[in-house]
Amino acid sequence: MESQAILRQIPLLKDIEEIEALYQAHLIQFKKVKKGVTFHEEGERCEGLDLIIEGRLVAYALSENGSETSMFEFLKNQSIGANLLFAESPNYPFNLFAKEETFIATITIEGLKALLHNYTFVLRFLENISTNSQILNQKITIFKRKTLRENLEAYLMSVYKKQKVNPITLPISKKELADYLGVQRPSLFRELKKMQEEGLIVSKNKAIEVCFLKRSQNGNT
Repeated sequence: MESQAILRQIPLLKDIEEIEALYQAHLIQFKKVKKGVTFHEEGERCEGLDLIIEGRLVAYALSENGSETSMFEFLKNQSIGANLLFAESPNYPFNLFAKEETFIATITIEGLKALLHNYTFVLRFLENISTNSQILNQKITIFKRKTLRENLEAYLMSVYKKQKVNPITLPISKKELADYLGVQRPSLFRELKKMQEEGLIVSKNKAIEVCFLKRSQNGNT
């Protein structure tokens, strides 16, 4: 597919006339990140807005003992760096790792400044920053909760609200879920087993029936 046509399919850039000129001026560039490769490292200076065309990136932080905590997951049509580019210290606070081969369009700072003269783009850009802030707030909420049980219930409820079916289908692997919740896999599996024994869930591979949903609904009646 022609490069300009690919750019037009990105929601943030849809119907933005300037993108062709910016691409010709090399202010928008395409990058391919192979599976298993670190795309950006913690502390690295952010020098562009990355837009995911295909693939999946995971942001993770390393603790002093070397363990990893998954912070965010970035999927198709999501952006990286919007809240960093114009910061006083525009450095990535985490590592970005490709969970699968990922195709990215990067807008340089100069290109982004040019686009900020376009009112439609500005509104979409602000919406993008707001969405990323919501994701950050959700992660902060997870770390503020006291128990793995509370975090796990909140996550399963969020998936249920998106899928609107019960049983739900986990959108990520249980290893990735453990990373997301900031716990070791054995801890997650033990908690899932306890919840099943207590009749709160029925778990079979990625399919999980959220039985405590009925408890929540009855509590609201």
